[in-house]
Amino acid sequence: MGEAASVCGRCGSTVAAGASYCAGCGTLVRAAAVGRKSKEYEEVSDYSRLLALLLCVFLGYVGAHRFYVGKVWTGMLWLLTGGILGVGYVSDIVALIMGRFRDHEGLRLEYWSDSSSW
Repeated sequence: MGEAASVCGRCGSTVAAGASYCAGCGTLVRAAAVGRKSKEYEEVSDYSRLLALLLCVFLGYVGAHRFYVGKVWTGMLWLLTGGILGVGYVSDIVALIMGRFRDHEGLRLEYWSDSSSW
């Protein structure tokens, strides 16, 4: 018996049975199982990864990217310590480039551009 089609949690489009990505918005709906259980759906942030990266590169030492994604307390920490003496600043740039940076709700910033977050 085959898998049934599902609905994308991000855009509401119908996702074909067995598909890994939504055809409507590109959201990952099924992770490949490599020696572990697969996730049916990983919710990601609506914040723009590109905007967060640009804010981090140019204003990261004052925590602008952290304020942008709603991390107010760590943004204040970056502001008061110069991006934790530059180490946190560089770490955030690497995390943004690699796609591991998360917003205030713990959702990963995946999309390089999203008009709803500008």
